[in-house]
Amino acid sequence: MHGNEIPVSTHTYQDTFLPASCDEALKRVTERINAGHDWSSSLLEGVNLWTLSQEVYEGRWYRYLIQGEAFDLKLLTYRLLQPSKSLIPLDEYRRFLLRANLLGGINESEIRRVLGPLKYQGYLNYWYGITVEMALQLAVFSEVRKEQAGRGRILKRYNLTEVYGRIYGAIPATLFENFKQTFDHTDSIKSVFGDSKEFLYWLFKRRISICEKERVASDTKKALEWLQKQES
Repeated sequence: MHGNEIPVSTHTYQDTFLPASCDEALKRVTERINAGHDWSSSLLEGVNLWTLSQEVYEGRWYRYLIQGEAFDLKLLTYRLLQPSKSLIPLDEYRRFLLRANLLGGINESEIRRVLGPLKYQGYLNYWYGITVEMALQLAVFSEVRKEQAGRGRILKRYNLTEVYGRIYGAIPATLFENFKQTFDHTDSIKSVFGDSKEFLYWLFKRRISICEKERVASDTKKALEWLQKQES
C-alpha cells in the first residue's frame, strides 16, 4: 500500500492494530518535532506515510475519510500529534486546533506533491464540502441575526430552521431523516467529534446537486469571505 493512498479499512471495538507504515508515521512526526523542524512539514511527512482510512484509538473511532471522498486532514494530524503534543507549547497547540485552514502557510504545489493525487483530492473535498459548508451556514446565520436585530428582535440561538431553509430549502429534521436513510450507521462506538461532518458533507453534495451553478458559486464566495474575516 503506497503512502499517498487512502485505503478503506474496517474498524473493531478494540484499538486498531497499526501497520508498520502508521507506526513509522507517528515516529517520524515525533522525531522531526524533537529536532526542531517546522510543524506543518513534519505533519505532512507523517500524513504521507499513514495508510489507515479509519481506526479505533483509545476507545474512540477516528474516521479520516468521510463517505470515501473527503479526507479529514486535521483529524489525522491531531492523531499524529498525540504522542508528541507535550513537546509543543500549549498556546501553539491551541492555535493549531482552532485554525480553519491547517496548511495555510504552505505552498499549494508543495501540499499536492507531498500528499499525492488521491489524498490531495480528498483534502480539497473536505475543504469545500465541510469547512466551507460550515462557513456558509455561519455566514447565513449572521445575515439572519442582522435582519432580526434590524426588526428589533434578538436572536440568541443558532436558528437552524431559518438557516437551513435558506440554503437547502428544507427544515433540519427533514434533511436529517433523509441523511439517516441514506447512511445507516449502526456503530455504537463513540466517534471523535461525532458524525456531524458526515451530515455536513451530505448537505454539501445535496446543495451542489439541486442548486444552479450561479447560486453555488455565489454561496461559495460568501462562505470564503466569511472565513477570511475570521482569519483576519
